[in-house]
Amino acid sequence: YMRLAIARVLPRFDAGEGGQPAAAKLADLAASSPEPELREAALAGLGQCAQHGHHLLRQVVDRATDDGVRCEALRLHVARASAEDAAWYRELWNPKLERKKDAEGRFLPLELDAVRELAFRGLAATLDDAELVETLQKEPNPKIRRAALDRLHEKKSPKAREMARWLFERVDYPGADRANAA
Repeated sequence: YMRLAIARVLPRFDAGEGGQPAAAKLADLAASSPEPELREAALAGLGQCAQHGHHLLRQVVDRATDDGVRCEALRLHVARASAEDAAWYRELWNPKLERKKDAEGRFLPLELDAVRELAFRGLAATLDDAELVETLQKEPNPKIRRAALDRLHEKKSPKAREMARWLFERVDYPGADRANAA
């Protein structure tokens, strides 16, 4: 309980001289603590750290082994997305679904769909119409397809109506995709 109480207080030190070590401790707790309550409190604390939290949330996504922690860290990171994050989001989204290798040359599994969806949402504001249309046509994840169509609509793109009609007429796509297009 003491560690949990400390994790809840550490974000207050973000703006001061001890901000970096305090936020680093939160990141360490979020990525490696065996207690779920402590991980959740550390993630919430990192989300509150305006000065050091954004960078450390990225580290948590890259090194945490628990998928729930990774997804929550990425959700908090996307909430404060900036232009500098676009390359990393694109790497996580991996639109071509390329298989990456580890240091020993073994193929790594593809990224979780939830992580890919969050990364796409963080990147969507920077994508142009052509990339969004390509995503609609080639993306296997229906949630990302719907997000791409929604982004075209938000931008008031001339392609939005055409792609909505195309998606609506695709009877091989799930009903949720077609309803969204309608």
